[in-house]
Parts: sequence; structure tokens; C-alpha cells
Amino acid sequence: MMAATTGALPLHVLFDLDASIDRQDPREKELQAARDYVVSLQHGRPNNEFHRVLHEKIDTHMPQINGGLLYLILTQPSQSSVQYYNLLELCDTDHFRFVLSKLHNLVADQDLLSMRPFQRLHSRSRERIAWLVRRIADVHFDNLPPILTLLLRQVRSGDLGVDNIALARVIVGILNKHWSRLDPRTDIIPTTVYSILRLISDHQSLPEIQRIEIDYVTCMLRERFRECLRIGRDLFRLLLNVSNIPVFADFLLEMQSDPKRLHPSFEGLTALLATPTNPLYLAQRVTPEMDTKMRYILNKVTRERSHAAIAQYTRRLLKYEEGSASVYADLIRFVCGSVQPPNDVLSSNITQRWEALVNLFTELMAMKNNTALQDAKLALYFDWFFWNPRHDNIMYIEPAMLMMEKMASKSPHIADTLVEYLFFMADGFLPEFSVEIRTSLNLALNSLVEKGVTRSLQKMYSANIAEDTRQRLKGLFPEFVLLADGRRPPYEILLAEFRDLNASNHNGKAETLMNDEFAFMELCATINQEQGESLPPLYLEFFQQLPELRSKLLTLLSQARAVDDTFRRVFLIWVLA
Repeated sequence: MMAATTGALPLHVLFDLDASIDRQDPREKELQAARDYVVSLQHGRPNNEFHRVLHEKIDTHMPQINGGLLYLILTQPSQSSVQYYNLLELCDTDHFRFVLSKLHNLVADQDLLSMRPFQRLHSRSRERIAWLVRRIADVHFDNLPPILTLLLRQVRSGDLGVDNIALARVIVGILNKHWSRLDPRTDIIPTTVYSILRLISDHQSLPEIQRIEIDYVTCMLRERFRECLRIGRDLFRLLLNVSNIPVFADFLLEMQSDPKRLHPSFEGLTALLATPTNPLYLAQRVTPEMDTKMRYILNKVTRERSHAAIAQYTRRLLKYEEGSASVYADLIRFVCGSVQPPNDVLSSNITQRWEALVNLFTELMAMKNNTALQDAKLALYFDWFFWNPRHDNIMYIEPAMLMMEKMASKSPHIADTLVEYLFFMADGFLPEFSVEIRTSLNLALNSLVEKGVTRSLQKMYSANIAEDTRQRLKGLFPEFVLLADGRRPPYEILLAEFRDLNASNHNGKAETLMNDEFAFMELCATINQEQGESLPPLYLEFFQQLPELRSKLLTLLSQARAVDDTFRRVFLIWVLA
């Protein structure tokens, strides 16, 4: 074995930093001290003697020996790295837990105030980390899922650079080789499927890496579909994004035509779209550094400085020498679904989520990248299309509403673009679900008014927006355009209650309930026609118009597992009157 050089090392060996101005990263300082200890044991000793001394001291000096060998693996030439890894394997007493904890510290980017991000590691260091993880996977895979998830998160969306693709190839290769050992009780399956399925569309010009990504995702969808369903509705969005690939087009068709074939508990596409995506999975397609710095902007940076902060953020983190702007959609989805500022921030002068998104959209529109822009709009509105007040969080849809409302007076062209997209997608996104999508859009707006996110659409409707935009708003939300501030049409929630009952009924009564709903909607239409454009302002007045449905409504109410409190209270008042 070639002995490592003794004496003082440069400040920055792991990291690509300037020794004249950048202080040493504390993690490198710690590992260098451990490396010095190992080198002192090696100095002047033949290999056999060196191995014997390591074995003698491993019990009392495990952190120094394992840390020193790790540093040598990451910094020495390839041949020496292999030899030091063999020593590490011989000295292993904890199934590599200590080594993996040190790798976790290098990859996680948990403290960017005192430590450098993963992307500032030398290319050689990042390649060595991936190589070491692959070697450990072959002997002790059970401890690897956390570091695999972190490394996969460091694969940047849209970046087609050599280093980024090499990291993706290693991680996906490990997952393909050891997929049967993935623990279904953890989040490793949904997080990796979400991440890799998203990356497939970025790698269309790289058939070799795309092929192994497709192999992994299709294997998981077929063999671990129940765990994949934990992703939620964004699983469908990502599958739709790669539907030009035959294997995924066939899978989407099967989801709709024969859902039970995929898994006996799968209720079909409607059930999947009704399930909100876990914020944990939405965060997988932004790097930890992107995550931390965006949260800082949305929790600390004042509005006066927001434009400059976002401009610096995009310049440093979203611009790649080789690649696309697809990362913008991932970041927008992350901001809408994973970042939820506390109330004191929402009522302060701190940068709001909608302001950050306006800056991102402005950047995208300037790029004239229509594909990336359409993906970003879908990321913004995706939860609107399948909104259910019982299961969804109002924070998912708040940024889009405030973007439209604020931009209607400040930058009408942005509001025009967003409303136009919403109008055409209501019927064009999934034509077979157009009725449900339009209902969800109105339920979403109903929730926004109820929670006080917006008072009404009147301010936006009367702003300096294009006449086409006004007509589209009226076509999408006719009742809300006409209502005064804070008022909501009462029948929308009731229709959702009955629709939810139909969807949740599994006792052979679905057809009867559906007929009841049709009767209910016909009466609604009759009432609206008789009263012109006005709608009953209170639930009580509305129920008084429906005496012939009293018994059916009572039956439906008794079958409901969860009913809106206002619905229940006013309904019982009317029944007991």
C-alpha cells in the first residue's frame, strides 16, 4: 500500500474553495485530524504491522481510525482509495454506521451558515462518495436508504452536466440492484420513485441513463405499487409527463381501465387524484441547499429585498451550463406544497410565497421556454384541479390565488396568462374529468373565501385586466364574480358532500346515490332558474326549497362519515323545525 503523505495538508482538499479567502469547513478539519492519526500509525510500518496496529486500536480509537480512513478514501488516488476501503471493511465494527453518519453530514447541507454545501465539494470528492456508497451497498445495504435518499436529492433537476448525470447513474444503479431489499415500511420507495420518475423526462437525450431509470420505476410500479400510491396525486402528474414513453402510456391506461389488476386495494384514478401529495415527496426534487435558502427567503427576507434575493437565488442555483429550466416547476411545486410559513410571517413585511413565485414566473417568461412555462403553471394549479376541502390544505392553493389577485392590478399580463391557462385546462387537461375539475375549482375558491385568503373576485374582475380574462373568470366562477365580499354560494359544498358520498360508497348503493345527486342538481337548477341570477344566501333558505328531498337527504346524511359542520347544523335545524 502506498503510504499517505505526512505533514500538513492544504486547508481545502475535499472542497473546491480558495485558501486565501475561504475558511476551512469544520467537517474537513475534523476528518483531517483523524487522517493525521491514521497516517501516524502507518508511518514507518510495513502493511502487516499497520493492519495489526489498526485492529489493536479500533476499539478505543474507532472515530479517529474510521474517520481517517474515510478521508483517505475520499482524497487519495483511485488505487489507494480501494486499498483504504479494504482496510475500512476489515476494521468495521458497526456495519459502517459511523462512516455513513459522516457521509450524511457531508451530503445533507443541514447548516449552511458554518458549513459548505454538497455542490461545493470537489468533483473528485463527490465521485468518491458515490463510489464508497456503492461498495457499502454490497455488504451492508440495510443502513443505506437514508444516504441514498439524500444523494438522490442532490441530483439536480434539469442539469445535464457530467457530474450530475454520473451521480444519478450510481444511485439508480444501486437501487436497481438492491430493489428487493427496500423496506416497504419506510419512505424509501415513494421518495425514490417520485424523484426518478421526475428525472426521466429530463434525460430524454441520454438513453443509457434513462433506460435504467425506466427499469427501476416500472419495477417499483409493478412490484411495489401499494407503496408508490403513498406519493399521492403527483404520481399521476409525473406519469403524464412521461406518457410519450410506451411503457408509461400503457400503465396510465391500465390505471384507468383495470385498476384492480395493479393492486386489489387500488380504487382507480379518481381515488389517486383525490389524495394530496405528501410534502416530504414534493421536497425531493429540490436540493437541500435550494430548500434551505428558499425557506430563508420566505422567513427572513423583507419584501423590499425580495426581488434581489430571488434573482441571486436563481442565478446561483437554477442556472446550469448544460440542461433545461425544468427545475422551476419542481421549485414551484415545493413552494406551494412543502413551504408553509407561520401566521406571524404571513401577516408581516417578509417576502410572501406568491411574491417569490411571481419572480420565478417572470424569469421563466423571459426565457421564452414554453414547455417549462406550461409545466410551471401545472405545478402551480395542480391541487386546484382536484381540491377537496376535507383532505387538502388551504396553503396548497393560496399562492396561486394571491398571484392572480395581486398581479391583476400590478402586472395584468401575468394575471391574464394565469387565468387563460386555468380556463382552458378546466376542460382540456382531462376531458373525461372536466365536470369534476370545474367543481373542484369552485370548491377551491369557496375555501379561499371562507378562510379569508381573498374576499371575492370583484377586485380582480374590476381591475385593468383584458376583457377576455373577465369573460374567462365569469365562465369559471360565475357565482363568485357576482357575489359581494366574503359571500359564498351555498350549494357548492353540498354538491361536494354528495359527490364524496358516491365516491366512498362501497356497499352496492353507488347507483342509487348517484341518482339522488342528479335529482339534487336538477332541483338546484330549477331554483336558480326561478330566482334568476340570485342564489339563496343561507343554507336554511336553500333547504326550505327542497321538502320533497327531505327523506333522501336524511338517508344520505346518516351514511356520511364526515359532514361539513355548517351543513350538519343547519340541516338539523331545518329537520327539527
